[in-house]
Amino acid sequence: MATTKSSTRRDASARVLQSLTEMIVNGELLPGQQVHQERISQQLNVSRLPLREAMKQLTAAGLLKHTYNAGYTVTRLDSSEFDQIYLLRSILEAEVLRRISAPTDEAAAQIEDVCAQVERAADAVDLESMRALNREFHFLIFNLSGLNILVDELHRVWTLIAPYHAIYYSDETARNRVLAEHRQMLEAARRGDGERLAELMSAHRQGGEGNLNDLLKRGS
Repeated sequence: MATTKSSTRRDASARVLQSLTEMIVNGELLPGQQVHQERISQQLNVSRLPLREAMKQLTAAGLLKHTYNAGYTVTRLDSSEFDQIYLLRSILEAEVLRRISAPTDEAAAQIEDVCAQVERAADAVDLESMRALNREFHFLIFNLSGLNILVDELHRVWTLIAPYHAIYYSDETARNRVLAEHRQMLEAARRGDGERLAELMSAHRQGGEGNLNDLLKRGS
């Protein structure tokens, strides 16, 4: 019985953790926003205990901040933190991309299919789907490296910056740039050209970083 209760509790905590993460990444909970435990527990239909456990894990991961007697808020990056995350991305992505292997026909087809899905989401201005598919596109390419530990760290870093992509993709010019650069990266990935991919990703990342910095300054 104790084992069953423990397992049920872990399952509930894992479900809440996934749901809260998605709410932050998708922009349902915005940077700097207070996380009201009573409202979230009702929305997710869970008790406070698994919710508190999930929030502690998200605090450790950097997505939430906890202030004594004030509760939890979604992490709002300052300019130094924002710059550091992009610096870490630049280091990890360059190392990963330079070590990719040419994909199999099946893997190449999968990458191309996701690339096309990103384009359809952009045409429909379905920004939530575009963000999720954009991430899938890039990580299908990263996974060609076989550097699982570095790719796992990239997942963590990308998650920290994900809430801000809602700002970036709201700009039509930015969306069009993303689509054009994806097609270039797709061709380089097909050839297994890691050096070219690293070069393209650097420009891709810098465009996003500069655009986000400008938008965030205008919104501050």
